[in-house]
Amino acid sequence: MKNVKYLIEYARAQIGRPYWCGTYGKTATEQYYLAKKKQYPTMYWQNDYYKAYGQKVHDCCGLIKGAIWCNTPNAEPTYNSAQDHSVKGFYQVAKSIGRLTDKTPLINGLLLYNSSLGHMGVYVDGEVINAKGHAYGVVKEPFIRSRWYYWSDCPYFDYNEEPAGEIVAGDRVTLSP
Repeated sequence: MKNVKYLIEYARAQIGRPYWCGTYGKTATEQYYLAKKKQYPTMYWQNDYYKAYGQKVHDCCGLIKGAIWCNTPNAEPTYNSAQDHSVKGFYQVAKSIGRLTDKTPLINGLLLYNSSLGHMGVYVDGEVINAKGHAYGVVKEPFIRSRWYYWSDCPYFDYNEEPAGEIVAGDRVTLSP
């Protein structure tokens, strides 16, 4: 199991790289673009995807998957279906989850989610790294509590050596199907 410090290192290394729906750190090529466009036709309508060719691409949960499946921040991922989760899926498999409150221990590597569990990012030193969307790519933004609603750990990373706090289970949230 990788240490959560690697999740942070990986996320930081992706800042500025492009967002592609349904991706998790593979290098963009024309063939990959055509496959993704066929898979998600309503998400691939812009005409500038060629600008990302040769770069690693992610969507929001793909940023986390890339950290899980890549041995270095620039390596190609090795897919593992047992660890392939949607945003809600990451929340559901977490060991510790909760609603974000003023009492939530904000530690580096904590996964943060919006209110619909449709978008996620990684908390790092008072900021959130997330694959924000096609127009933005992977960005680092100031942490603004009102933009994030839930939190969790990631069960594929060891948080034991992270000195900035301690994850404690909060009020568990029941997810609607």
